[in-house]
Amino acid sequence: MVVAFNAGNLATVAKAYRSADPSRPIIIAGDNDHHLPRKAVPLPNVGKEKAEAAAAAVGGTAALPSFPPGDRGSDWNDLARRQGHQPIVAAVRGALDQIQKVAADRVELAAAASSRKAQEVRPRGPRM
Repeated sequence: MVVAFNAGNLATVAKAYRSADPSRPIIIAGDNDHHLPRKAVPLPNVGKEKAEAAAAAVGGTAALPSFPPGDRGSDWNDLARRQGHQPIVAAVRGALDQIQKVAADRVELAAAASSRKAQEVRPRGPRM
């Protein structure tokens, strides 16, 4: 686990971890400033955008806390204080499930490609 207190270097840190261990599952647990885009003068949800970009850059998954529209909470600590730890456990499990699904899809695609390649290489004799 690594903690960043600023979203500005999430992608850089995630890439460093990816290069150190290419098989490492990476979950970026970002902030969700969901209320900012709904302001009179909308502001970007930087934590969400940066977490999703960092996860995409390394083939990881972004996990974000979820709040009702009127709630001004934005980070995992806010979520834990308001709703307890169960929503955090569910979010991490969901992110891990997503990583496992992506890995299984990659294995399935690789097996299908290998099968197609084997069929292309197989000599074809005359048909009867």
